[in-house]
Parts: sequence; structure tokens; C-alpha cells
Amino acid sequence: MNPYRQIAAGISVLFCALANGAGNEAKLFKDYTYLSARDSYVNQQGYYDCSAEVGSDALCKDDVRFMDHSFTAALVFSAGKLHQISLMTEQDQAIFARLFGTLSQTFTLVALNDGKTQLDILHTLRNDRSAKQTITNFEGGGINGGSFTYVMLEKAAVMDKADSLISALALQPDTVRSAELMVVGQGADSVIVLKFALPKREAQLVRDAAQKPAESF
Repeated sequence: MNPYRQIAAGISVLFCALANGAGNEAKLFKDYTYLSARDSYVNQQGYYDCSAEVGSDALCKDDVRFMDHSFTAALVFSAGKLHQISLMTEQDQAIFARLFGTLSQTFTLVALNDGKTQLDILHTLRNDRSAKQTITNFEGGGINGGSFTYVMLEKAAVMDKADSLISALALQPDTVRSAELMVVGQGADSVIVLKFALPKREAQLVRDAAQKPAESF
């Protein structure tokens, strides 16, 4: 399985909640800003075109440091604007554990995805008497399947009121970030991918495009 292809692939349920459509200035990761211009990166040292590998308009950069570890960063663009950024590195259990622990300080785990099915953690915890066992079983089966994703949303006080992933998104501001921590592939070929996006902003863009007058033909 090509880890680059997992970068451009989205988890569709993240784009279901309503958005406010506020301004575009919002952080994706560190100094990378949502909808910043592709041209602002092209002329910077170290960036190279990796669109063929990603399957979408993308620039990559090697040796991007995060948590004292070196990652390859992949910036995905649409219409010349930055929409998401992913960090990739070879699978290492210690690095994965550090990433998960660091993300958990500011993000909340809201879903698990095995590439075929998505388990809504919030809904499961509220409605399943054996929630912990359900989550453990889903996680165990997914990790052994070759591709598995931990879906997180930035923490906020309103999360306590949410009873599902959809309601959690609806309660959040439109600048809320999602973080998708993935393990792609198996054995020596497995790769860790950490993707940051703004799901509510992306959903609004999709709705805005759908509302434009259709071209006659």
C-alpha cells in the first residue's frame, strides 16, 4: 500500500457537520497556514513536487523536525492553496507512542478507522455497555489489517456535551483541527502518517462549490 496515497484520502465522516464560513487564517501545523499560497513554498529551499506519488497537487520536504524526530512533510494543495499537511516516517513503535501521547495533550480521540469501517468512539462510549471491549476488539483487528487510523479532534470544553463525532464537530468552531494518526502497510514496509486538516472548513468549501450555478451543457 502506497503511504503517499493515504495522505490525499480523507475520512468522509469528518466533513458532515455544518460550518460557519469565517475567515481563512487558521493554523494547520506549526507555521503552516490553511489556504496559504502554493507559490510561497515553491521557491523555498528543500521543497519538491511529489504530486505523482500523492495523487494530488502536492509539495514535499524532507527532514522536517517534530518531537526531535525527522519526518517527510507532504503539503496538499487545491486551486493553489494549502488544504492539509501530513508528516511521514518509517514505522517505529516508540515514535508512534510519543506521537499519540503528544497529540493526546491537545486532541481527543473521536474515531477509529480500519480502511473499511469507522468506529465512532464518542457514540460507542455513550451507548455501548461493553464499550471498552468493543473499542479494543476493533483496534486489534484493524492494526493487523495493514492500515489503521486514529482520528482526533482538538480538545474543547464542548466535547463533554458531544455524544457522537458529528455532534462534536457541530459544537466546535470552524477552525477546529483534526489529526489523523495512521499506520500504513505491514512489517518492514509500514509507515506512520500524521495528517492535519480543518474538516469544517473543508466541508464548507464543498458546500459552497455545490451551490454554484451549474454550467449549461
